[in-house]
Formats: sequence, C-alpha cells, structure tokens
Amino acid sequence: MTAAEFRRAALSLPEATEGAHMAHPDFRVGGKIFATLGYPEAGYGTLVLTPLDQDLLVRSHPKAFAPAKGAWGQAGGTTVLLRAAPKKVVALALESAWRRRAPKTLLSARQPVARHADGAVRVRTGELPATRFAVVSAIAAALPGVEESTSYGTPALKVNGKLMARLKEDGETLVLRTSMEDRDLLIKTWPKVFFLTDHHRDHPWVLVHLATISRKRLAGVLEDAWGRVAPPVVRKPRKS
Repeated sequence: MTAAEFRRAALSLPEATEGAHMAHPDFRVGGKIFATLGYPEAGYGTLVLTPLDQDLLVRSHPKAFAPAKGAWGQAGGTTVLLRAAPKKVVALALESAWRRRAPKTLLSARQPVARHADGAVRVRTGELPATRFAVVSAIAAALPGVEESTSYGTPALKVNGKLMARLKEDGETLVLRTSMEDRDLLIKTWPKVFFLTDHHRDHPWVLVHLATISRKRLAGVLEDAWGRVAPPVVRKPRKS
C-alpha cells in the first residue's frame, strides 16, 4: 500500500476529512482523529484502534502492524508499515478506527446487521471478524493441553480430543462449553455478549458474540470451559 492509497481509503469513509497535527496529515470524523499519515516517519501510518483490534492485526500481520510507543500504544494506537500492509486489511483496519471515533448517529446509519439462527438481530461492529479467532486461540494457548483443531468444518479448541470451543460459520460467534446454570447467569448478566439458540438450548453450551466481549472476560470464560473438559491429570497444578 502507498501513502496515496492510505489517504484515499481513509477519505472514502463517511464524513471523513483531512487535517494536520504535529506536521503530519491526519484523518478525522466528527472532529476526532482516527488515523495519521507519515508518523512515526515517512512510509508509516497510524490507526486509533481498540486493544483487541490491535492484537488481532499484530498477530495476523506482524511485519505490517505494531503497537505505537508508550501509553498510546497500550490504548490501541497502532503503526502501519505501508509497504508491508495488504490493502484489504488496511481498509478494514481504517474502518475499525473510523468506527471508534465516529459519532453514534453516523454509526447507526452505517452499521449492517446480522440475523442469527434464533431470529435475533445483532449489530456487527466491523472489527475484523475473519481474524477474531486468532485472539481466542492465543488466550487459550496459555491453558495446559489445549490444541487447535476443527469441528463442523470451522476452527476449534480441544483438550485431549474433547471440544471446549469452536467458531461458528459466521466467523463472529464462539460456541463455548459451560454449564446450564452458568449459561443462564452469563446471558442474564451480559445479554449483549452471551446468547443462545434453540439448537443449543438443551446442551451445556453458550454462544459468545466476539465483537462485544472484553479480552479479560474472554480469558475467564475460556478458562472455565477448559476446566470442564480437561482431565484431572491436566488440571492438576504442576510441581515446581
């Protein structure tokens, strides 16, 4: 990707305008900066992303994306080495940055919706759904015995061959092992994150909308799912 292509992609987003900050071109929506060009130096761009989106991009394209320095990087500020960045990925990342800064009235007019099997309509966030499972897998990798596999033709996580989680065909929903009691509590407490379909109603699984769950909460429910399928020899703490 070139600087000119980055600029065109940023300005193609609704109500995006170009400005300048600290001698660098920037791109704004509603007066808020969502991307910068030529920073930290020529040949780079920067994006104001969520930490989750940043993690997805850095893991998927480590040669192109990196956290910015300091607290800004910890909050989601992400640098892009333009010559190494795929155009389609940058376009998705720019839209994610734009969404983080856009006014709610503009977002409501743009957000597409996804209808799930239970008939409920849920809003998509545009946060790189194709790579969300990379974050799930990275978090679960810290748990003993977890292996990447497949289930029903989609990416999955298993422990000793037992399924603990799998990605649904929409690329945005995680099917996660739980208990009936915990499932009801999760759905009641965080209805925008956890939900259910008739297909899973009589089984100990809960559906997770990956676009809305925090990394901390995701780590917690993954560890719980792991504990439900891992054999005692795996769950037993290792001796130092």
